[in-house]
Amino acid sequence: MQDDGQGGMMFKHGGQMNKRHKINPMSNYYAQGGGIHIKKENRGKFTASANRAGMGVQAFARHVLTNKDDYSSTQVKRANFARNAAS
Repeated sequence: MQDDGQGGMMFKHGGQMNKRHKINPMSNYYAQGGGIHIKKENRGKFTASANRAGMGVQAFARHVLTNKDDYSSTQVKRANFARNAAS
């Protein structure tokens, strides 16, 4: 495998080099679970909202995603993140 100089990789197949696929250099990092980064100032905000609502994080996320019109777009994004991060 060799870099083609244009963000793609060249694969050796049958003695010849063929350009097959562009490979994201971060693909191995993401395949191994990557990492979740939440800005320090936003950590715990969704959990605090869930606690104020008297629910657990996943129950509140389900509630927010079911009733999107009742919540801000930021809260809906946080709920979606919570659901995906738990998977």
